[in-house]
Amino acid sequence: MSVRLTFRLADTHPELTRVLRYGGLPYIHADFGLGPRALRDIEKGNASGRFRVDNPLVALSAVGGSLLGLLQLKSSDKSDKSGQAGPGADEQMAELILRMLGLTPEEAHEVARRPLPVGAS
Repeated sequence: MSVRLTFRLADTHPELTRVLRYGGLPYIHADFGLGPRALRDIEKGNASGRFRVDNPLVALSAVGGSLLGLLQLKSSDKSDKSGQAGPGADEQMAELILRMLGLTPEEAHEVARRPLPVGAS
């Protein structure tokens, strides 16, 4: 859900996503902000057996880099003419990340397409 919500920030808060695109990489492993929470979620997923990653910090790097890359794609000339990275790009990225973390392809597909909270889309 967080991947999809962050991706949609590009439409609602373009100035914030510009900051993330150009300066967000150092914040992935910062001791404040979303990084520690994302790391906690990866560790909880690992502890529950839902995720299967050997090193949660490496997984955090992959998740953060993937999201920043998708935000950059959305703003690039590689996007389609409407300025989108393609239909469902947020769901596709969420699914890929979930698979990378250890969910089966079927489960990742289902989870990545669950409805977002009301008012979040």
